[in-house]
Amino acid sequence: MKLKALFLFLILLGVGTVMPARPDFAQVLPETVKLVYDVRLYGTELGNLITELTKNGETYQVRSETRAEGLAAVLLGGTLWEECEFTVSEDLEIQPRRYRIEKEGRNAYSHSAEFLWNEKKVRYDNGNLLDIPPTGYLIDNCTVPFAFAAADKIILKEYPYIHILGGKRIRHFEDIEISRETIEVPAGEFDTVRIDQQRVGSTEKKLSIWVAPNKQNIAVKIVERRRFRVTTMELSHGEGLGNNP
Repeated sequence: MKLKALFLFLILLGVGTVMPARPDFAQVLPETVKLVYDVRLYGTELGNLITELTKNGETYQVRSETRAEGLAAVLLGGTLWEECEFTVSEDLEIQPRRYRIEKEGRNAYSHSAEFLWNEKKVRYDNGNLLDIPPTGYLIDNCTVPFAFAAADKIILKEYPYIHILGGKRIRHFEDIEISRETIEVPAGEFDTVRIDQQRVGSTEKKLSIWVAPNKQNIAVKIVERRRFRVTTMELSHGEGLGNNP
């Protein structure tokens, strides 16, 4: 009788039962990684984007540098830097904390923002406030390559909206479509999860992201389509990426 009572007690505690394992974001997101993307405007080479991620305790930090080359350097007028800091939520989603963008040279500017999650606000260094959208997935420009790192572990959600903060505004995307596609980029051939999304209120503006499950769901290709512009980023080199089983 005592054994039966003990067995029932263990069941109630969940001991000895098979429970579904909660995915561990830290196992799929690299602690340190360096990515280099080739950037093109239509078919014209613009230069490259270098982004580096490091982990410090529970916080991840990213620094990105966009280097224009040749005629693009003349047209764009200087290098663009972005920095961000984020943690990971219980839902295994990136939760931004800080974001900063700075452009040097002609038409130079600098903006920084802090995410006040308890207040549901984004506060810029000039005091301006933006509302954090009540639904959807909010990230910022420099976290995009890492934003879906847990995709194959949590069965990527078809979010009603994906929101991306950059510069002084938040871009909103809807009609999220998820598919599988094998693609080839300078870094090699990858089987990918493709995430297509359309800008809210602008049918001609679309964003597509291809993440590679065997490269820890890092984005290996990003295409932003606007009415008169198509910008493509393709991974050419990566350091610190492992293969998932």
